[in-house]
Amino acid sequence: DEHVATIAKSITEINTLSADPTTNANQIVRWVTNKDEHADELAEIVTDYFLAQRIKPVDDDDEAYNAYVEQLVACHRILVAAMKAKQSADTATTDALQDRLDDFRELYLDEDEAEETPAAAAE
Repeated sequence: DEHVATIAKSITEINTLSADPTTNANQIVRWVTNKDEHADELAEIVTDYFLAQRIKPVDDDDEAYNAYVEQLVACHRILVAAMKAKQSADTATTDALQDRLDDFRELYLDEDEAEETPAAAAE
């Protein structure tokens, strides 16, 4: 969420400073760099942490396969939304990115919370 908020702030600053690009060129470059770095960091978290470590492959015939596929698709959607945020200075890209992040959070936490509840542990 913090990365998305920072990307949104960067886009707002870029758009504000772009009213006078000749005077604000250096600041615009810094905000664009900041926006891109946070989008890259978010993509790195999704790739290196969730896809490589947290989301475990399951057998095709396993009941958990559909949840696994949904989580993979949700991660891919976050990666695409982060890429689009890098390519644009439109706040709609951060809205879409936040929506994708929320979708993944719901899928991921529902499964993990079910595994961690005392009732699930007792079964």
